[in-house]
Amino acid sequence: MPIPSLEETLQRLATSFTVRDIMIPAENLICAPREKDAPTVSAENPDLNVIPIKPHKQIRGYYERDSGETKLITPHDLISDGTSILDLVKILAKQGFYFVLAQCQIAGYVHFSDLNNRVVKLTIYTIIEALESHALTSLGSPIDEEFLRKSLGRGRFERIKFLFEKARRKDANRSWADFLNIEDILWLAVKSGKIRLPEHMIEDIGRVRNKVAHQVRPLINEQQDAALLERVIRQCCQALG
Repeated sequence: MPIPSLEETLQRLATSFTVRDIMIPAENLICAPREKDAPTVSAENPDLNVIPIKPHKQIRGYYERDSGETKLITPHDLISDGTSILDLVKILAKQGFYFVLAQCQIAGYVHFSDLNNRVVKLTIYTIIEALESHALTSLGSPIDEEFLRKSLGRGRFERIKFLFEKARRKDANRSWADFLNIEDILWLAVKSGKIRLPEHMIEDIGRVRNKVAHQVRPLINEQQDAALLERVIRQCCQALG
């Protein structure tokens, strides 16, 4: 069986996980039975900015704490339960929450804070790791002291050299590449003309990579963080071709 290409792997990743995997099911939502009850329910649940209003068996509207307004749910507030995680990041960067539609009824709710789900972290981690591997491979020739001295800033080079020489005293097989972080690798690949990536995105990719690599650290604290994720994902996919 042939090994799937990088493009095929990313395509599968883009469609394997959907909003169904991270949404709050409708039956688990804290709802107000009537419009007039919504402010009270909201005050009792200060962590929730949106309180769905469910007068009967179906959610018809919602109360928004920040605006103090009650609104009917419109098509603008709905996304399909089959929306991919990658598309969801893009969508939540524009609007902070959506109700999830399945089989012509509201099946759940998703908020930008749900992007902290481990499924989302796994998806983004895989994409960034693919870019790191691609960038490292693209450099081709062995990464040695002379190459790093010319390509990296003096301070960063001296730090890597210190770690390399210290490790080599215990293990002569250690290589210079072992001490490069993802930002080093992307910078070297961009400077060498091996990949196309805006230089200002390198630090952002490194920061997001560190967050998704540690389960205890939140990926998202506020909605604008979703916009950063969207840019990182887009730039990684473009650099991967």
